[in-house]
Order: sequence, then C-alpha cells, then structure tokens
Amino acid sequence: MRERERERAPRRGRRRVMRLSSLLVACAIGLLVVELGLRWLGLPGGGDRLSAQRLEQRLAESAAADLEQAQQQAGGAFSLYGLVEPSPSRDVVYELKPHLHGGFRGEPLRTNRWGHRQDDEPEIDKPSGVWRLVGLGDSHMFGWGVAQGESYLDRVRLTLAEEVAARADLAAVEVINCAAPGYNTHMEVALFEAECRAFSPDLVLLHWIGNDSDFPHFLRPVVEATQGEVEATAAGAAEIATARRGPLSRLRTYRVIAELLAGREHQPESVGDAADEMDPEQIPDLLPHSQRTASKEVRQAARRQYRDSVGISGVLRALDRLRELVEPTGTPVVVLMLGTGNDDRQAVAEHAARLGFEVVDASGHFARSLERELGGAATRQQWQASYQIPEDGHPSAKAHERYAEVVLEVVRRRLAAATPAQAPGAATGAR
Repeated sequence: MRERERERAPRRGRRRVMRLSSLLVACAIGLLVVELGLRWLGLPGGGDRLSAQRLEQRLAESAAADLEQAQQQAGGAFSLYGLVEPSPSRDVVYELKPHLHGGFRGEPLRTNRWGHRQDDEPEIDKPSGVWRLVGLGDSHMFGWGVAQGESYLDRVRLTLAEEVAARADLAAVEVINCAAPGYNTHMEVALFEAECRAFSPDLVLLHWIGNDSDFPHFLRPVVEATQGEVEATAAGAAEIATARRGPLSRLRTYRVIAELLAGREHQPESVGDAADEMDPEQIPDLLPHSQRTASKEVRQAARRQYRDSVGISGVLRALDRLRELVEPTGTPVVVLMLGTGNDDRQAVAEHAARLGFEVVDASGHFARSLERELGGAATRQQWQASYQIPEDGHPSAKAHERYAEVVLEVVRRRLAAATPAQAPGAATGAR
C-alpha cells in the first residue's frame, strides 16, 4: 500500500501542475483576446489630442460668436459658450468676454470693456476721493439668472451712489464685479493677482460657496510640454505615466482594470456632470471638466494641471495667497458665506479668520427676513422657493436683495470707521 501511494504521489503532483498550467494558458489567451478586442475598438484611445491650429480656430469662432446666437445653439442647456474666452493667465483659465450685449438664460446681459458684468467702466487709476470695492466670486456674485442691474453688487453700487451724493468727504464709491460663472477660489485669487488688484481696491469681497473647491467648468487642454509631466501634451502625459508605472500598464486591458479600481482621478465628489450637456465643438480652446466625449487620458491630463488648486486644501492655499497679495497695502478682505454648518465651510471660515479676514455669514439675515415675511419659521421648501431660481439653484432676485443688504451693512461700517490715513482717494497705486 505504501509503495503504491509513493508511486501515485508524483503522478498527482504532475496532474496539479498540468491543470495549473492549463488554467494559466487559458487566462493568458483570454486576456490576449480582450486586449486585441480593446485595441480593435480603440478603448481607451489616446487620439483626442487637439492640434494648436484647431484650438486657434475654435478660439476665433468663439470670439466672433454672437451671444444671442450662442444661446439659441445651446438650446437652453447649461452653457457658457459665447460668454467666455480663454484667459491669458493659465491659472485663471477663462474670463468673461468684454463688450458683450445680449441675452443670457432669458435675461439681458452686458459686460464692460474689462469683461465685468456691469454698465459703468471704472478707470484703472483710481480718481481722488473714490472708495473702491472689488468683488471676487462665481455665478452667485455674477448674477446667474437675474437681469442686468439686479445682482447684489449692482444693488450695492446703486444704493451707495445715492448715499454718497450727500457726503462732502467722498466723491464716489465704485463697485467692481470681477466674478465669472464656474470660478473656484483659486481662479478668483488668480484673477485678482493678474488683473483686479490693479484697480487699487479699498476693500476686497470674496464670496465663498460650497462648490468653490471643485474643478473649473472649463479646463485648458494640455497641448505643449513645459516643465514636467503635468504640463506635457495629453498623449505625452499618458506615455510618461505609463512608463513610470512599468511595462505592464502599456496593456490596455491593464489600464481598463486599473481605472475601474482607481475610479475618477483627482475629482471632488461635488463635481457634477452639467457640463456634459455642452457641445465640445462649441468650447473655445477649453474642455469642460467632465466632458465624456474626450478620452479619460485627455481629461485626466487636463485635470492634473489643476490638482493643487482643488479640494479644501486648494481653497486654503488660495486664501493664503490672497493674504500675501493684500498685505503690502493693508487692504482688508471680507469673506461672504451663506452658512458655516458643514466641515468645509467651517474650515474656510476659521482659516480666513486666522488670516485676519472678516467672515460674514449671511444665513441669519436670510432666515430673519423670510421669517418676518412669512410670520414664522420657514421650511426648507419655502426657503428654496424664495431664495433659489427653480430647477437651477442659483440665487433668485430676492436672494440678491438679501445679499445686498448684508454687504451694504459691511461697507457702511467700513466707511464710517475709516481714519484720515485710510480716507477714500488716498493714493495707493496699482498693485
């Protein structure tokens, strides 16, 4: 018996080895079939790189686009086409076009020569006796969905113009709205550094909302190599990343499995897919942040450029940079918020306060105003019906009224507390 068992043992071992070898060969053949299939289908491809010539053509098309025509082409979908153009600054990404005149989201819209949504055109050199407020924000401050002149900064401007007329110590108060839809905090501070600080503000108002840690609505495609992987071309970035991960990742099967396991790289949870409604052929030199028609490699290469500017850490770094920019002139900064209840809002409020910024939570004023109107506490549905545009979520005209009241209180207090050394019109020069 024992001799027979000893004779069978090697045979059993050989059978196990043969079964294992057959299984490995079958797996290899299966993976090879999948790999060939993926290559035949072109998944995931790397051929979405945009040529410089094509980018220039799209930029020219956008610059020539009529705003009314662009909105008709958008068919009522979420779209900034015809409204923005690429910014000279890489970190700003895009800006409002100057000299716009037309309709947007069913409301009249105009921009001045600086690309600000307002009718007046302040000079860069601040006149004597003028006190200036510069606003940094996104679609909320811009006035998405409300008519020209109804945004809260427009209301502040008009109210202060009447009040200043009766003062002998003040020639004028100028309010400059530097907001653009889709901006995050990093972009707002970058625009302030590149352009808006040149207006020599006496007060900077930064409006922070919950999605200001997200990617921009548009991203610059990566089209030329500069310094390092994240500035390489979309194809080049993918090749460099593949080389660093090793030869196995050259297999498309491997990349598909890795992407399924890794999920969406570097993208905050709050980034939605609203931009997917945009036609990629109507985007001037830019990619929407979640455009599905572009390959994942192209989108990730574009997002990779902005990975340090998103998330709560990106917001805090932007606030640090704003502090550095205003410190030489002592320009005060007010951070306007609507509620500080969640962790991100609380973190932003606490960090802003540590930097010496004034933090103003407008939610109490909103609630008290609505309670007076209704004669009691408001439900969530009543709050939304009063303060949000239906099926949009942006502030309604009534919400802009409430914001204006809050900002007016801040500005009046600042003007009243100004010392002779801080008197409006003091020469500060462009910053």
